[in-house]
Amino acid sequence: MPRQYEMTRAGKAALEDELRRLHVRRGEVAEMLGAAIAQGDLSENAEYTEGKYQQALVGGRIADLETVLANAVIVEPSAESTGVIGLFSTVTVLDLDYDEEIEYTLVPLFEADYKVGRISVESPLGEGLVGKREGDEVEITTPGGVTRLRVLNVRAGG
Repeated sequence: MPRQYEMTRAGKAALEDELRRLHVRRGEVAEMLGAAIAQGDLSENAEYTEGKYQQALVGGRIADLETVLANAVIVEPSAESTGVIGLFSTVTVLDLDYDEEIEYTLVPLFEADYKVGRISVESPLGEGLVGKREGDEVEITTPGGVTRLRVLNVRAGG
């Protein structure tokens, strides 16, 4: 059974928009390749080399998005708080090493944006927080090292 990808309706719409833009971009890359091929000798043709590179990037991303969208499962935030950290929980934690409060919202993989505090439940930080409650302390191994956190607040939503 293929992997299922949880996402909100808005998250799915954003991926569908990206897919539409990539299909347009693929046509532009094909035109660029056609122009490069028309120049003749491809062995030292920078435009051809760049076109092939772009074609691979765009084609790969299209294939990835089509797979994800074909296996998308729509999930929506609940207004009810269980007190346990899970998908769509907004969590305030205290970084015990830096004595700094940080707020995160746990979201599906394709809706994560670390710059605005939206972390994937599949990230090391997200996985380490899922299932915890207010007052719990946790050590999470991340690519940057071990992070020690205390859960200060858990809210429902997203």
